[in-house]
Amino acid sequence: MSKSMKRVMSLLLTLCMVLSLCVIASAETSDRVKTQMEGLGLMVGYEDGDFGADDELTRSQMTMIAARLLQLEELSLGSNPFSDVAEDHWASGVIASLSDLGIVNGVGNGLFEPERSLTYPEAIKILVEVLGYGDLAKEQGGYPSGYVMQASRLGLLKGIAAGDGVITRGSVAEMLYNALSIKPIGAHFMQNYLEPTYTLYEILTENKDLVRITGILTETATASLVATEPGLKEGYVIVNGKRLKTDAFMDAYLGYELTVYATVDESDRPVAIKSFFVTPNTSVTEATSEDTTWSGNTATILTAEDKEEEIEVPGTAKILYNGRLGSFSDIYYGSYTFIDNNDDTVADVLRIDEAQSFIVDKVNAAKATVYFKNNATLNGRR
Repeated sequence: MSKSMKRVMSLLLTLCMVLSLCVIASAETSDRVKTQMEGLGLMVGYEDGDFGADDELTRSQMTMIAARLLQLEELSLGSNPFSDVAEDHWASGVIASLSDLGIVNGVGNGLFEPERSLTYPEAIKILVEVLGYGDLAKEQGGYPSGYVMQASRLGLLKGIAAGDGVITRGSVAEMLYNALSIKPIGAHFMQNYLEPTYTLYEILTENKDLVRITGILTETATASLVATEPGLKEGYVIVNGKRLKTDAFMDAYLGYELTVYATVDESDRPVAIKSFFVTPNTSVTEATSEDTTWSGNTATILTAEDKEEEIEVPGTAKILYNGRLGSFSDIYYGSYTFIDNNDDTVADVLRIDEAQSFIVDKVNAAKATVYFKNNATLNGRR
């Protein structure tokens, strides 16, 4: 073959990949792929033992698969943003959660079309977003060509018989199998953006040996939402009523709803936090006292765009003032953090941080410790 012909073929293959998503066809979905999918709980076959590799997959089913990858299948944001997804739809919660994360999108006019058959470009876009490479795909042209290029670079399309039409369960399983050897980046899997450490397979298999807990972080060694004075030792926190050991400094997440993965003891009781993230249910608004006016229990915040945002702080909300339980009478100056854990524009927790002054008595460089005069304390510490 001449050099000019090779260049033409190369160009045609590139255009095929980007525009038509033509990729080398693979053989029938292999047993190792099926076994891996079922073993990880990502996809399961039918009761008669058939995997259904040639069957089509709906948009809602793919959303559930993405939720399983992220281990978010039990989360729900409440009301769904799409008019054609009923509240009692079996996938309503994950569609709402993954839409909030930007992993799945509607089709316009407030519709999601949950029962429409999934297409190849849609499947590719979802998996690229799950793996954390969505921003890179957008830099290459966005949907669909940028996502296809990024998926190809990651090796996501290896051996896939693809097009721009409807995708089969078998092809989705093959993509998922390829994804297992990719190292995700970004917050979805608590991975570094610049130097990802673990492959998706390593993350999923490690988490299978952990227990998952979702709930409010109510107490650390220095602050508490449930007691006047915290009663925990350094290195412990309480999430959803469970006392857990942690190596992370988690004070900044007090009042947030978290999902944590914890190791267990011989009795299967959760012991220590391995990783955690803030759930999609939680929204946080930060403001200074200068930008906030109060009318009863409603705060009106002037945003950076000179717009006003109202947040209700009901009497049932927890008020944390400089790390200690307080009340509205303590609201004067400082910075506010309004924590809404169910996305209803009503704050469940209001954290108030006001500047404090201390006189330093001595400093121990070896212990990285500062000691205050007059037995002064900061967040309960001398």
